[in-house]
Amino acid sequence: MAGGSNTRLLDETDRLRAGDTKQGEYPIFKKSASGEDVAIINTDGNYKYVGRLIVDFDAQGRIIPESINPNVSGAYATDEQGVKDLNAENLVDPEIKAITDALQEVIKKQDGNVLGITDVFLNGTRSDVRTQETNLGNLTADANLNYVKGLDSTVAVSIKNGGGIRNNIGRIFTPPGATESQKLPPEGNDLSGKPDGGISQPDAQNALSFNNALSLVTLTATQLKAILEHGVAKVAPGATPGQFPQIGGISFSFDATQPAGERIQSAAILNDDGSVKEALVRNGEVVG
Repeated sequence: MAGGSNTRLLDETDRLRAGDTKQGEYPIFKKSASGEDVAIINTDGNYKYVGRLIVDFDAQGRIIPESINPNVSGAYATDEQGVKDLNAENLVDPEIKAITDALQEVIKKQDGNVLGITDVFLNGTRSDVRTQETNLGNLTADANLNYVKGLDSTVAVSIKNGGGIRNNIGRIFTPPGATESQKLPPEGNDLSGKPDGGISQPDAQNALSFNNALSLVTLTATQLKAILEHGVAKVAPGATPGQFPQIGGISFSFDATQPAGERIQSAAILNDDGSVKEALVRNGEVVG
């Protein structure tokens, strides 16, 4: 059984949910290292389908491919039509249905609250946001800076712990038979009215699930350098320190081969267009 790719495998008798496309045959047959048949099965995620495989084995425990009946095995859509096909309409527990219907309405309302649109995958992967600049790190730090500037126009810098970013905004898709994954923008949701590329309230909540508060502080250039030094102090091969800074309104460079506390090589306050407004650190020394 494969997992993680959400690849929709179906046979010739299986029915797709509205809007879905078939991505491979159920099951996919491959050969093992010893030349024996291997049946690979997979369905879409989030319980959109239920997979069923009934197969016989020979006396040596090897799969008999001809024993798989497509009228029995395959992927079953879990929509209303799928329930009707199984004559299971009257098997629904009314109390459970009332709970799930109420939850679905809440989820639909939240997922229909679209905060913005992106045409790229927004990278919140742990190994990235805790070690380097990412587009989601930039977006969230810039959003924090923009919000606080509305309260105090003199605020110049935003620093966000990479460890506060908990998920991507987008989807990772591996086509059937492929070895490389594609990183894509968020998928739309017809039920909630969320368009393709839409960043919904749950997307933001999943990515920023700690809902970290903002603190407004006044710092000298020396103090700001010390905070940046703390942010990169634990950078090391294989490490993913949560204190790694995602930033807005400032740029900096560091040398991870230097001792902690002596790694920041340059830093500068930036204008809105990204140009340098004020240098803070040059060659590891505070100048601002």
